[in-house]
Amino acid sequence: TAVSISIQTLEALEDLHGIGYLHRDVKPGNYTIGRAAANELRKVYVLDFGMARKYIKDDGKTLRNPRENAGFRGTVKYAPIACHENKDQGRCGDVESWLYMTVEITRGNLPWRNFEEMGKVGAMKKAVRKQDVVCKQLFGGCPTEYVEIMKKNDEGDFFAEPEYDWIYKKMRSVFDKLKATEFPYDWEKFLMDQYEKEKGGKKKEEKPVVPKDEEHEAEKEADKENKKKALEEKEEE
Repeated sequence: TAVSISIQTLEALEDLHGIGYLHRDVKPGNYTIGRAAANELRKVYVLDFGMARKYIKDDGKTLRNPRENAGFRGTVKYAPIACHENKDQGRCGDVESWLYMTVEITRGNLPWRNFEEMGKVGAMKKAVRKQDVVCKQLFGGCPTEYVEIMKKNDEGDFFAEPEYDWIYKKMRSVFDKLKATEFPYDWEKFLMDQYEKEKGGKKKEEKPVVPKDEEHEAEKEADKENKKKALEEKEEE
């Protein structure tokens, strides 16, 4: 499930980049799955574009130049190194955040999860690239392909386009290596059972049964009222 939804979350980012925008706050809380009622429990959507920024100029082709001092943007836990250095992040920055998120989904946590100082988090992210011990602290329990993806993505600068297809290929190779299937997702059965239960619990409002005598009297009263109104209207004319 972790690998499969990670592919979908990256596809969502690629779509966003394709229309000229960076997300700049990639994290698990900014994704959601579809509704059971729409049969979309296998579909993942990206949310919350409050931090999004256009990286292409109005001509639709030319990339904007990075700012000298952009300030920190995003969530410390998942932010790319560029943000820790107060630099503008590009598309590869979104992919870097995606990779941290993917690691957390895969192994359950990130090694800097309890750090209170933003500087320490940034320092550890840099150390991952330089020290094997720290690299293992981040990627321990994850497929080795994750490390390869990090190294490939780190080659890109602000203007570089991420190697989406190469990353997808690496991620899908994990299925073959583990002899695992992409579906079903972990939550499918639970949410579908819950949906069916709620659906079955909604009873249609039944029309109250009226005794025949009472029903006849009610019809008579209604007929009298209608005749009275008609007479009044005729007198007014």
